[in-house]
Amino acid sequence: MLFVTVCNPIPYPGLRCIALKIPAFLINSVKSLNKPTFAKNKIMVNEMISKFLEPAHLAKTAIKIEFKKRNTIVGIFIDATDYEDLKAKNFWRIVSEVNIPEWKKTNDNKLAKIFSGSEFTRITVAKEKKETVA
Repeated sequence: MLFVTVCNPIPYPGLRCIALKIPAFLINSVKSLNKPTFAKNKIMVNEMISKFLEPAHLAKTAIKIEFKKRNTIVGIFIDATDYEDLKAKNFWRIVSEVNIPEWKKTNDNKLAKIFSGSEFTRITVAKEKKETVA
């Protein structure tokens, strides 16, 4: 048995702190609740995606994006004029790997497609392709 003192974070007249007698196995199970865990098919919210992208990867690095219901793609998240509006709604402009060289030359937003971040299951930095010499 462990003795734990719990204090009320909001001042309330008459109730400040309480001493509790709690079995040790319950303390261990409560500690495990504080660890971040994700379901197998988690939903990526805009804060998670923007934290990953900004400032290191946005419009600079190719990213591997895995989806719930479609094939994995590699592309660059771009910072267009409507970036903040789309980000607030968890939508992202992505230039696919095929169009990246042309986009870097022209910065043409028509080469990008808009994807919903709620369909992403995982985003990671893409591995660079090794060019073979024939």
